Amino acid sequence: MRKRRNDNEAASSVTPGLVNVQSLAVAAKARSRPVEGSAGLCDIEDLHAEQRCLHGSRERIPAASVRAMARVALEKELFPSVGALARNLQLVLRSEGITYDVRTLKRQMLGGIATVAPEVAAALLRVLVDGSRRRSGSSIRKLLTKQGVNATRMGEPPYLLAVKVLPLVHLWLHLNPGSSKRALASHLQKDLEQEGISYALGSLEAILAGKNRLFVSSPIRDRLLTYLSERRLGEAEGRIDDLSEDILRSLAMRQLIPIRRFRDVCLLWLWEHRGASPRQLAMLLRQELLQRGVQMSLDYLQRMVADRPRKVRRLLETALEEVLQKESSRPRDLEAALARTARERERLKLDMDWVRPEPIVALAKAWLENDLGSSMRQLALRLASTIEHMGYSMSHNSIQPILGGWKKKTRRFVYRAMLFECTNMKCATRSCVLPAVRDGLCRICWLRMHEPRYFERREVRQNSLWR
Repeated sequence: MRKRRNDNEAASSVTPGLVNVQSLAVAAKARSRPVEGSAGLCDIEDLHAEQRCLHGSRERIPAASVRAMARVALEKELFPSVGALARNLQLVLRSEGITYDVRTLKRQMLGGIATVAPEVAAALLRVLVDGSRRRSGSSIRKLLTKQGVNATRMGEPPYLLAVKVLPLVHLWLHLNPGSSKRALASHLQKDLEQEGISYALGSLEAILAGKNRLFVSSPIRDRLLTYLSERRLGEAEGRIDDLSEDILRSLAMRQLIPIRRFRDVCLLWLWEHRGASPRQLAMLLRQELLQRGVQMSLDYLQRMVADRPRKVRRLLETALEEVLQKESSRPRDLEAALARTARERERLKLDMDWVRPEPIVALAKAWLENDLGSSMRQLALRLASTIEHMGYSMSHNSIQPILGGWKKKTRRFVYRAMLFECTNMKCATRSCVLPAVRDGLCRICWLRMHEPRYFERREVRQNSLWR
């Protein structure tokens, strides 16, 4: 008992020393890095990642394979004891930069731990095959197969980190620009059901999007590699590094952005093509997308042009800007065009407001009194021509009832067209809209200038009524 206590005290005196050395090294790295702001938080996360790498990756596999290999090694007397096997395994792992205590490795091989790192299982297989001099590697693999251990796929965990699977998803989306993550999830669901693995469509879509999932099952990764091999990619991981910039660009095109700029560009195109409809713009946009290898429904694009959703994909905005650039022989400054069109749209909005027809009727009567040989029909024809030059459309048959006072309201651009026709008949007062009847002024403005007492009596009368 005293000897065992001394051994435990010696072990406890050695192990804390090792831990203190590692903690001091980590603290030194932390002091050598900035810890202010977000950069400091990233460095702290890197330090935690380095501490996790001391025991292999964060992925885990069942420890049954490790126990089976240890059982084969002891039954066939490949190693004299579990301690000897653990010490050899410790040396192999240390050469790969992974540190484990001998007692921890013994617990893993004797069944004290449920899961182990994949690197431990792979290293133990190499220890059995390469470190044993009594049996060949093929005979050891046959013994492991009888024990239910698949030596060819040793170290492959049933669940992988989502960070290792998402690049395969991004590569597939880059190679299939016309497909979505939901289409890929539907394809995966059908193939996995044939293998006896059931997944809900929403769960697969969340896995492919990297939402709320840290680990992904290995069959999903294997099926994605199969899809990529069908396109004759060969090594998919190597192609991810080669096409990293293109993949990032294609992912950026799939992002949803606010529809404000897309709507402004659509209004710019419709402003430059007065006779065109949103349907025609949707057809042009669809042709541009087909050239990029993306197929979208015409009705869906028309809803986008009509400003119904709140967000739109960046690809549609880029394609629409390309349509505008192709229509001009030289590169265009879309920002300046959008600013100019915005001002014109504000004026258009004012022109489309409803106004009372009385000022228009008064100007029409003054115009007829000034030109006795003309008729109301002739004035309506001239106004229709003026309105057409202004960029609007209205028939003279619709204008004539407005001039006669038979309508309760009309658009403001009709009044502006009437002012163009009656430039010499409008009152000289800037804020007045009535026709001039005397000295270039209307009746009210002339009385206000020459007989102000008339308005004083009216104000006194109104104040007495209020009292």
